[in-house]
Amino acid sequence: MGGRRELKAWRFGLARAKKCVLPRIRNVELHSAIGRGGGGKVFLVRLKGDPNDYALKAISKKQAFKSPKSFRHVLAERSLMESIGRHPFLLPLQFCFQTDENLYIGTPFCPGGDLASYLRSTVYGRLPELQVCRIASEIILALEHLHKNGIVYRDLKPENVFIDSTGHVMLGDYGLAKNYEQWKKECGDQRRTASVCGTRNYLPPEMLFGRIYSYETDLWSLGIMLFRILCGAFPFEAPRSKDLFYKVRTQQPVIPSGLSRPARRLLNGLLQKDPRNRLTIRELKRHSFFASINWDAVYQRRTPPAAPDITIGKTAADALGNFELSRLNNVAVDELMLGGYGDLEENYIGAPSHRQEVTDMIVGFEYGLVAKRVSKVDPLDVKQLVGGVMRVTSNDIEEDREIWTAAPEMSTPLGFLAKVFSFDDTFSRLASHEESARSPRGVQMRGARMQDSNGR
Repeated sequence: MGGRRELKAWRFGLARAKKCVLPRIRNVELHSAIGRGGGGKVFLVRLKGDPNDYALKAISKKQAFKSPKSFRHVLAERSLMESIGRHPFLLPLQFCFQTDENLYIGTPFCPGGDLASYLRSTVYGRLPELQVCRIASEIILALEHLHKNGIVYRDLKPENVFIDSTGHVMLGDYGLAKNYEQWKKECGDQRRTASVCGTRNYLPPEMLFGRIYSYETDLWSLGIMLFRILCGAFPFEAPRSKDLFYKVRTQQPVIPSGLSRPARRLLNGLLQKDPRNRLTIRELKRHSFFASINWDAVYQRRTPPAAPDITIGKTAADALGNFELSRLNNVAVDELMLGGYGDLEENYIGAPSHRQEVTDMIVGFEYGLVAKRVSKVDPLDVKQLVGGVMRVTSNDIEEDREIWTAAPEMSTPLGFLAKVFSFDDTFSRLASHEESARSPRGVQMRGARMQDSNGR
């Protein structure tokens, strides 16, 4: 453990952990499959004893652990949703849990469906400028909040814009989002991200040229999306990706003359090839296209809804007409129920061995129901330590639930369990654990009682 100081810090950090109620797979009442996104399948569910409806994304651990890169993408959504806090136009994280086979991320259910399905329900696949103005204003505030928190979204499109029960929109699906500020600290202030990711019609020129990019990429995607909503088509189209990308790099968009002058100026300002010439968030908020917008009123949701004509009915089942369920015929709903979310057996001694899949051990993924969080946490016991992995229990955790986590490598007290290790390095730590579990070290500590905060 590295001495009494680290033992003291470990106890202090865990004792400050927030005890929270975690859903279990046996308490999930499945209603319907409603979509896909971020490498997972999305289901409409309820939790037993909870009257609220949730959208539950199920992500296979086999997919998540195909590579360190895919692992980071899968967990980016869970990590970033917690870090950005609450915002009126960002889909909030409600809870997370896992089974041996899957990861589950729960968010509020948006009965209006997504903006792409809403557009397809219109006659010409486009919307009037006033409605586009309202939709765009809410999305702009969502992007502004992400960018202020150092996050590049990288996958803005109608499919990731959801309509809640009041007709307002919420940006969701953070699978491709990146904490740019954190990455910049790790790689140097002069660096920007250069990886190519997103949906092909929305990729900006700088990404296709292999150049470094930053927050400006989200504004290009916003321009493409607004063009699609206003005109019913993309500014650049081709059946083959190679031809499409060539057009994006070399051609100027043809903006229909039937749009108002402010709308044409807006699209032209967002679809600048050089990201340095692209409209910024600040410039957008002062743009003539948004002259009628009171941004404070938008933030406080005191403006008319962006999609006032959605039909949601009285129950979640009534709202399923807003989802393209016919496109989900090959979604195996039963996959949600694979693997019971059982506890570690009480007589189980020793950490998970190298014979078990590393996917059984994702550190700090769980996130309890926000409404049921409590601040009181009793001291935790260290049951054993094997290969660097500790088995920790609390005297009053329901049904003697146990938590597997990793021993800290620092003496700084840790505020809560999810911060023991960052998700970015969890993959390598778990891989190294698999190797260390093969060593003859055996059980280093079994049944040891954690000492009090004075280390006595």
